[in-house]
Amino acid sequence: MCYKAIQKGIPTAFISCFDLVNKLKTSINKHTMLLYYSTVKLLCLDELGYVFPTQEQANDIFQIISKRSELVSTIVTTNLIPSQWGKIFEASTATAILDRLSLNGSFITCEGRSYRSKI
Repeated sequence: MCYKAIQKGIPTAFISCFDLVNKLKTSINKHTMLLYYSTVKLLCLDELGYVFPTQEQANDIFQIISKRSELVSTIVTTNLIPSQWGKIFEASTATAILDRLSLNGSFITCEGRSYRSKI
């Protein structure tokens, strides 16, 4: 999806959750970073579940997703089903993020072999 959006000229950001929390942590102007990821036309947040954010980082992720929820598109990839998001975030934060993502979105579960494994 992100690749097709880029081909069509749609402003797109693809970033892993790990890289996002590190960028926010080390940025000189965190507000500018939050604003960018909150407003880019399509955000692809990859590998949610491989990082265990601090409460502050979880709040930043929530703020980004919350601001995006009615205005622009967000794709989140994870190896966890929504009921397992409490492993990543506190229960209230997980619920709030899932609520925002489900507002105008869909959850798609893909099963099968990893595309990374050799055939």
